[in-house]
Amino acid sequence: MKRRDFCKALALSAAALAVPRAAAENTQGAVGRAVADGRYSMRFRSELSLTDVPHDYYYSDSFFAHSALEYDHSLALASLGLVGAAFNTAASDARYWANGEAGREANLADAFATLGFADPVFYHYDIDVGQAGDFVGHSLARKTITLNGQRATIVAVILRGGGYGGEWVSNLHTGVGAGHAGFVIPVAEVLASLKSYLAAAAKQGATGTIKLWVGGYSRGAAVANLLAGRINKDLPEIDRKNVFVYTFATPVALTAASYPDYQLDYDNNHNADGTLKTTWAASNIYNILSSGDLVPRVLPAEWGYHRNGNDRFLPSTQNEKELADLDVRGASFSEVPLTISGLATKEDTDGVMERLETFFGSKQQFHDKYEAVLMDMIQCAFLRNEAECTEGYLLTDEEVEARLRGLGNMRNVDEAKLEKSVHNASALSRPLLEKLEQNDGNLTLRGKTYHVEVPLRVKQAVIPVLAVGLYYGIDSGTVVDRLTIAVSYYWQQTNGTNDCLHFNTNDQDGLSAPGIANGKPHDNGYGSFLQYGMKTNRWDTLVVERDNQMLGAPGAGDWMLNIGALAKGNSLYINGFSVTAALADGTVQSTYWGVSQTPDRTALNAAITAANEALSGTQVYAGDGRAALASALKPAVTVNRNTASEAAALDAAAASLQKLVDDLRYNTGDASGDGVVTAEDALMTLQAAAEVVELTPIQSYAADADQSGAVNAEDALLILRHATGQLADFSTKA
Repeated sequence: MKRRDFCKALALSAAALAVPRAAAENTQGAVGRAVADGRYSMRFRSELSLTDVPHDYYYSDSFFAHSALEYDHSLALASLGLVGAAFNTAASDARYWANGEAGREANLADAFATLGFADPVFYHYDIDVGQAGDFVGHSLARKTITLNGQRATIVAVILRGGGYGGEWVSNLHTGVGAGHAGFVIPVAEVLASLKSYLAAAAKQGATGTIKLWVGGYSRGAAVANLLAGRINKDLPEIDRKNVFVYTFATPVALTAASYPDYQLDYDNNHNADGTLKTTWAASNIYNILSSGDLVPRVLPAEWGYHRNGNDRFLPSTQNEKELADLDVRGASFSEVPLTISGLATKEDTDGVMERLETFFGSKQQFHDKYEAVLMDMIQCAFLRNEAECTEGYLLTDEEVEARLRGLGNMRNVDEAKLEKSVHNASALSRPLLEKLEQNDGNLTLRGKTYHVEVPLRVKQAVIPVLAVGLYYGIDSGTVVDRLTIAVSYYWQQTNGTNDCLHFNTNDQDGLSAPGIANGKPHDNGYGSFLQYGMKTNRWDTLVVERDNQMLGAPGAGDWMLNIGALAKGNSLYINGFSVTAALADGTVQSTYWGVSQTPDRTALNAAITAANEALSGTQVYAGDGRAALASALKPAVTVNRNTASEAAALDAAAASLQKLVDDLRYNTGDASGDGVVTAEDALMTLQAAAEVVELTPIQSYAADADQSGAVNAEDALLILRHATGQLADFSTKA
């Protein structure tokens, strides 16, 4: 071969090799694949059917071609499909108790593969579902594609939000800081997982522009929301426009002063005073919420808690009609129809939140009094061993004790107290469960038979859960020296009947302690608060004390409270009550229901009383005084009766109503207030001037005809002249 021909051949060979070499460089580090635009099936765990249900969602790689600062509804729906697939599968419940591979992530793994994502990693999907702790199940996967002519790697960061069992306990772990510890703590682990994943991807080859797709539901949504703030600060190389965050049913977790490193577009929807903005700045964080969903509102906004980013509310939960209209769509959603009209509305949730805020009082009070016990009780509801899952096994008392020793807040238990709590919980529960079992679920009470279906899971959990409650509370079976019952109530009685509150307590032998009715011992143990001086038609507090009482006697409650049948037109409102037990060792323990610190209603009660008195007669007030007062009285009474009304609302209602009472005036000259000016008014004024009679402030204002500030004989003369037709108008007096 001639040298020239050889060189040509070599050049052609080199050219031929260059193409595959270049292609290899172009695909280096590439993982996953592009997929065509269209609808893709993803499965999610259905708690309604206890199966894994498929649903189709539209997906396009082009979702990530625009800025994350632009809301994309189609991407939001696809995100919902992916976070739903992230739930533990229903099928994996067959290995609920098992550690290791159980297929809990199967739906998410399939969804990743369907959408072209590869190299998936899963965290915490391999542990016993009953385990609790400040962690969150999460996963990552990626795909390298071309967007807008440029190489890009989309990394999905999906947090588990359902079917996770004992992980739910962390939802109650508010901690001692201002932020929600159970949501904040897991963020560090997820961020570390993300950093490690990105570093590994970078080592494999060119990733191009990194775009993050972050999503979560419920608990997972709260962590995803916080994670977005940390990504902005810890991964500044990833521009915000490339971080797409869509969360659903997102709980609040931050205050303005807490955890600033987790904040990004903090509470973007509200002004500093809490009012809703009419417009808000762009964000890459979108929280899709239902106005009827309780989860996003815990912790309460009234405690200062909000979310990062922009909240977008589903309109379908604003009213019942819209909910009903969606039943048609719910019927075709899956093989198990969804009755959407049964969902709660915003009004329903508002009522629940008011009661919760009243009960817990404050975040600090929740943490101090309720957090530990609720966390342990919830974990007991989720813990299940193999025998419980596969054989329907019920734990023995000894096994319940062993389980309780392993709970997060009970590792250093008082053994004697624990044993007693389990014993009492067992004594209260097992006879009833056995009776229901023997009678095929039929229970006869007071001559009536009821059919009670008790799910197996409830049977398994009731004793451990109850035992935890007893352990943290006053020991069941304890005899207290004195039991004090304090009730804040409003008894509206218009019919004159003796309906009222009744109570029953148990004596030191566990027997129903005789009560008092009509001044005599009451054989059935019930006593009537009426006998202790219940007042009607006003807010009042009534205190009853009983000596030598037994708490939690087997087969009996600590104490019982019931309301007698209310006659038509009568109402009874309870603003809260407390039980205080003075023990023999001198210690005092209290339990509060409702409002532990009842707001002062004295001013409002006084204003309502004054208003009723002013409107009770036939007096004629100047201008629209009567109508204005009557109109203001009804909402003031409503505020007063509302057990959740706070002090500010009560004070405002009192001030407003009292001002209207104070502003009431009789017409000038009408000292008697009967609507006409007569010689009798002149005489009354003259007698007042001579200090023979004393006028009320309203009467004095009317009698002061010349508006001099004092009632005197000149006023009496003016009134007489007006009464006899000599003076047409007091403003023209001469």
